[in-house]
Amino acid sequence: MKEYLSAVKLLPDWLRDPLLAVGQQAADSACEIRVRAGCGVSVEGSGASLWLESGGERLVPGAEQLQQLVLHLCGYSPYLREQELAQGFISLPGGHRAAVCGRLSPGVRGGVSSVSSVCIRVSRPVPGCAAGIYGCLESGVRSVLVCGEPGCGKTTMLRDIAAFMSGPALGLNLALLDEKGEISPPLSELAGPLRVDSLVGYPKADAAAIALRNLSPDVILCDEIATREDAAAVEYSFRSGIPVVASAHSARGTPPEGAAAAVLQLFQLVIFLDSRRRPGRILCMEAGKG
Repeated sequence: MKEYLSAVKLLPDWLRDPLLAVGQQAADSACEIRVRAGCGVSVEGSGASLWLESGGERLVPGAEQLQQLVLHLCGYSPYLREQELAQGFISLPGGHRAAVCGRLSPGVRGGVSSVSSVCIRVSRPVPGCAAGIYGCLESGVRSVLVCGEPGCGKTTMLRDIAAFMSGPALGLNLALLDEKGEISPPLSELAGPLRVDSLVGYPKADAAAIALRNLSPDVILCDEIATREDAAAVEYSFRSGIPVVASAHSARGTPPEGAAAAVLQLFQLVIFLDSRRRPGRILCMEAGKG
């Protein structure tokens, strides 16, 4: 409930008040809040959708309200978020994130015009969700690739692995390359003190170079391997003698393709998560070649 409330409190009054009125069950299971111009506002979680109402009728925001919502989430300084907006998202306090959909307009301040929808992802630390691999980590496994479809809990799993590796259990110095600012904010809620050095908002290649040259990490942990540049940063870390924990998109129970496939053989352990209906659940795992 508190994670949902922390996300909702970041929103303007016209949206926050109806969201605060939903029942506890919907709030406890909420993973996303989807706001679509001319359509409505839905709270998504556990495979179900709850459509918001205002005054007994479905709440249907207009295009101007969506534009104002994005400005509100940017703190009314969209020029400070141009780099994020160009990639389709806004990092929010608490590890929450808003995906912004509309027309990419490079000449417009902030880069996005005609906003059509905003999807707010509710960040939820789940202590112990990686317990199924704690034994592997204790036995010396240091490089792990977490695979699964969007929304299945990859970031949640990375947080718990980071907390276990850098906490009292293993006490490793962990360099966290948090490009989208999703992993580090809720990390302190899982355990403490943690031996984590966070580089937030840096491209992975830059962050990896900073970590390797200046931080002497035992392990590097980063979010998804999505581009060739990401894969090159991961390979650079491995070639420098530092193991990596990362995530990659893949279909349920199948190895990743694209950029992540190029570095798959470097990892000691590959975890496959279940599905978005069961976020943070391990479906199966296999030994890698690393």
